[in-house]
Amino acid sequence: MRKSAICGEPNVNKVQACLCRLVAGFLTIAIIGCSGEAYRAELSSCENQLLKQIPPRLKQHLVTNYRMEHRATGKSICKTDGAVTICDDETELVSIPSIDVEIIDENKFLRDAKVHMCVRNSCVEKYGNDACKTP
Repeated sequence: MRKSAICGEPNVNKVQACLCRLVAGFLTIAIIGCSGEAYRAELSSCENQLLKQIPPRLKQHLVTNYRMEHRATGKSICKTDGAVTICDDETELVSIPSIDVEIIDENKFLRDAKVHMCVRNSCVEKYGNDACKTP
């Protein structure tokens, strides 16, 4: 039930959400960095328009996160060098679960998709291409 691959869906775990944000951030930087002023203007216009039409719907969701911790096993590893014996406690890496609350905008995925289509359609209509580039 927690194996969603879509960033804005409620059952996304923290790793998936971070990856989605990272990819979205890189795409946004790539698009904005490589685009001109016209593209940024259309993007801003579409974002403002669709933020009014599809407002954020913030929901709290319980998610299970894990942290790794070293725990003693109760055994010792000893090494003898001549007359000196040195012992170290053996440890193992253990996964510790914790329940956290995350706030997710359930409309973000839909809104972002519609913003992308709005920008694309506006650019095609005004400039004849989906990057708002003038010929």
